[in-house]
Amino acid sequence: MQRLLSNMGHTDGLFFKLLHYAFSMNQIAI
Repeated sequence: MQRLLSNMGHTDGLFFKLLHYAFSMNQIAI
């Protein structure tokens, strides 16, 4: 999964950064 994110990061870096941030917040909330 990380490899996939890294490969796509150069095209949609901001989107994945936000997605990762939201996921992190969700993990903390749980």
